Amino acid sequence: MFELKRSEKIVEQIKLGDEIIEVNLDAGAIQARFTKGYNELLRAQNALNGATSDTLDAVSDKLEQYGNAVVGVLQVIFGEENTQKILAFYENNYSEMFTQIYPFIAEVIIPKISEASKRKAEELKALYKGRKK
Repeated sequence: MFELKRSEKIVEQIKLGDEIIEVNLDAGAIQARFTKGYNELLRAQNALNGATSDTLDAVSDKLEQYGNAVVGVLQVIFGEENTQKILAFYENNYSEMFTQIYPFIAEVIIPKISEASKRKAEELKALYKGRKK
């Protein structure tokens, strides 16, 4: 018998003040969007870190890019509605918000996405080897 399987879900909860936010993601399905958003975030952080000699307008632009990148990553993980709740809770303080949420992303989301990616690569490799015969 041939067995079909679905990819693993990331099912977690985070507490935001008195509210519980549900996270229910397909790690394989969000992998590309998350990676793109996370890379944009890292670029924005690096640009902001190097902004010490920039003009006030340039720093303001880099802060805006950083904020947009943070929101982009959160929307991939939490969805638009829950991201808006998170932004409201932190009163649009992106640095504080991301400092608080980053451990969840680093310890839960990234490892599960990495696992899904490795598993998918192994499945594709096995599929390719099976078809070569």
